[in-house]
Amino acid sequence: MKGPYAHLLLRSPQIPATQLKGTQLTFLHIALSQGLYTPYIQAHEKWTTCSVKPFASALNGVRWMTWKHRPLAWGIFHESFMVAPSEWPTGMNPQTAFGLQEAPTPYEVACAVLQEPAKGFFQMSRGADERTKLSISIAYWWLMGLHPKVIQSLLGREALVSELRRFIRHAMSKPRFRFWALGTNPVPLCTNRQMASIAASLMGGRPIPGNQQSRAGGCDTRVRKLQKDLLDHPSIRIQIKTGRRINPVERPLYSSGIIWQRLSKKLIWEKSNSSGASRYLKGRKILLQHKNQLPLWLHLPIH
Repeated sequence: MKGPYAHLLLRSPQIPATQLKGTQLTFLHIALSQGLYTPYIQAHEKWTTCSVKPFASALNGVRWMTWKHRPLAWGIFHESFMVAPSEWPTGMNPQTAFGLQEAPTPYEVACAVLQEPAKGFFQMSRGADERTKLSISIAYWWLMGLHPKVIQSLLGREALVSELRRFIRHAMSKPRFRFWALGTNPVPLCTNRQMASIAASLMGGRPIPGNQQSRAGGCDTRVRKLQKDLLDHPSIRIQIKTGRRINPVERPLYSSGIIWQRLSKKLIWEKSNSSGASRYLKGRKILLQHKNQLPLWLHLPIH
């Protein structure tokens, strides 16, 4: 089992390392396995991927893992799961962590990283050691709304703030993420049409034109240089160093609605009587059959 979501799960002694072997565990596996049809999934009809046999098989594996580590089931059926945290956790100053006066919110980061807009867009795992990969995994699950008590049960310790800081430090070492987090207008920095095209692709979360690998095994070195010139522009460097953006623009939400932005919106979906909501509520009802085993922090509304 690979992918940024797997590292935290494999901390559980109840989940074998061979589980989902060969599967690149993604956000869609986690959401669709429980019927959690978030606004993004509904808008793009992503449930159709469930008909693909290997994907469907992986969904069964995720469901098995959910119930094998019981705190994980508590977290997945807790009301806050798949709802963006409203703010960064107590004890973590986002301005300091990102080095930016106007740091991105958890919802903005979730829409950027939980499902990358294009394959390898941020290259978040490249250059990350196993310790950092675990921090990335913890951050992704927290951004999905997994309760900190569940993360603690998998880690065996309480270390959420330090793990999120490590993730942010690593993410900000990635030029594309750093550029995204800054949220500045790149247009004035473009000196030619090709650089402007690269800037538009970065803002739109699209593959960089001409940067695809060629049959000869290489990439367009001019495109690479132009991208580096843009991302490493003196103006960008100054803004990152000072933490103050000069030409602010809204950060693009590459996967807008990948999770619910507010709990109230998720609760409305739960009352919709849709097939996904019905399946999700069945999981809650199973847990409620064993009320004496449930922790005090767990909220399982039934509509």
